[in-house]
Amino acid sequence: MTVKIAIICAVAILSYVIVPAASQALLRRKRAKTARKLAAAQKKCARCSDFRDGFIHAVPSVGSAKPVGDATGDFVVNPAKTRLYAVEASGSLEPISWKSVSIVKVGAPIAVFDKPGRFSKGICLFHEERSEEDLVARLEAIAQSTVPHRPIPDPVKYAAIGVGAFVEFMIFISSLGEPDMNLESIAALVAIFAKALPYCPPGLLLTLVAQLAIAPRGGEKKSRKRRAFGFATETLGVLLNVAVLFLAFQLVGFVVF
Repeated sequence: MTVKIAIICAVAILSYVIVPAASQALLRRKRAKTARKLAAAQKKCARCSDFRDGFIHAVPSVGSAKPVGDATGDFVVNPAKTRLYAVEASGSLEPISWKSVSIVKVGAPIAVFDKPGRFSKGICLFHEERSEEDLVARLEAIAQSTVPHRPIPDPVKYAAIGVGAFVEFMIFISSLGEPDMNLESIAALVAIFAKALPYCPPGLLLTLVAQLAIAPRGGEKKSRKRRAFGFATETLGVLLNVAVLFLAFQLVGFVVF
């Protein structure tokens, strides 16, 4: 393996795998910390009664099996002093923008926190639970990662992929002007489109098998064995596609070996 091919592989692994995985792990840790703080913090449980003049108008929850929250009257949520979060029955806890509030139905349950922990602003949490006890249980489950979860939207991931693809492209361009550099050129070209390789035939079939293997079943967490099987199967599909690409380049005239 030449030095340039080693660099191509290192850039691909760092940009497409290590940086996104590390960033996702940090985001999960931050989300768990936020959920833990919200579960322990004092809260006012209410329901949305209206959205007007840029404010959320709320009415304290009543008629529950047990009184919830400490709200004693109608109140408004000020966007300038509040962060918005949503926790779904699926277990995800995500920040949302004020632009998204208009799609929330009137009567939706919310929990309002007055600067919990060390947050600089208050928090308004939209949720789907029936009571404060259920909400606290949901937040604690999220904090302990005992519920299935989706990948957290992460701009760092896309920035890393973009930078990696750009570096691979520059390596590809530099290789074209050098004699006997066909192998490096092909490796760089494959690396540019590496993120699409799992979804190209014939390896696509193995990718689909991998995704079926790691998909949550009946609300249960993904087991380590199924995750390991899914990772190995998808990796095999990528390697298969890489081999097919190198063979295709060989057939059209590139001298690889």
